[in-house]
Amino acid sequence: MKYINLLFLVLLSLTVLSCDKNDKDENLHLSLSPQILNQTVWSGIYSDFTGFEKDVTIFFKTYEEVEYTSGWEVTKKKYTASGNMIFFEYSIGDIGGNWLATKKVKDEMRLEKNMGTQYHTVMILSRIYPE
Repeated sequence: MKYINLLFLVLLSLTVLSCDKNDKDENLHLSLSPQILNQTVWSGIYSDFTGFEKDVTIFFKTYEEVEYTSGWEVTKKKYTASGNMIFFEYSIGDIGGNWLATKKVKDEMRLEKNMGTQYHTVMILSRIYPE
């Protein structure tokens, strides 16, 4: 009986370790592209280096155009995406520049800009369309 309990404990440990490794690996293979983002809508929080936070919505309308909404303000921009980087063109608004996806799982994305500087800015987004 002791051997059966020991065998069960070993198998349970291996299962738990296997699940933990899969969860960590999801962030290692980030892949963003216009084909993946096209016609998706993401909503979440924008937090800048001063501690200012606001609700934002980003609609990737086409393979190269995005509509950024914050409060009543709606801004249309061009964007490119490749690997784990998204570049939003500079214009009026505050999301212009290069953003690094530090977390990307099925319906969640964490984008960071100016990492390692005093101007570090973060957007934490959840996909709201398509569900």
